[in-house]
Amino acid sequence: MSNEIDEIDEMDMINDLPEEILVMIMNFSCQTPQEYMNFKLINQRCSLMVCNLEHLYINQNKYYEEEVYDLCCRKTSLKTFDWYLKNDITFTLKNVKGLIINNRLDVIRRGLEYHQFLELLFNRFYMKVDSQNDIFSIIESLLIKNIPEFIYPLFFTIIFTFC
Repeated sequence: MSNEIDEIDEMDMINDLPEEILVMIMNFSCQTPQEYMNFKLINQRCSLMVCNLEHLYINQNKYYEEEVYDLCCRKTSLKTFDWYLKNDITFTLKNVKGLIINNRLDVIRRGLEYHQFLELLFNRFYMKVDSQNDIFSIIESLLIKNIPEFIYPLFFTIIFTFC
């Protein structure tokens, strides 16, 4: 019982902090996208602060491929992917492959609204990097595994987006 009261008191203390101090705490304690997602869990005020952030990682050459891939393989909310996309977190072909394998057409459609995601999908230098990483080999291997019900809507979405 005492621990629960202490936790409630700590949350009240966080709510009493001026926003400038809370922003400083967030900026000091959060370096990776996952740290921002964890900060968001503290309380509603922190969640709102994190959700309002945009372009945190623009023009940064930091890659969080494994972290993003883990999200692609779980039932991560579209809202979380929105946050990653609007904060310019770099997606890779491995991440797109994870989205395709896990039938996340909703995330791919949302990604089509972001320039960086489109560049990834239509970068001509990815067309034949090697047989494991080019986007067409990924799709071809999935077709061989009989998953066309996912691929057809993906292609129609891409075609109608650009026509």
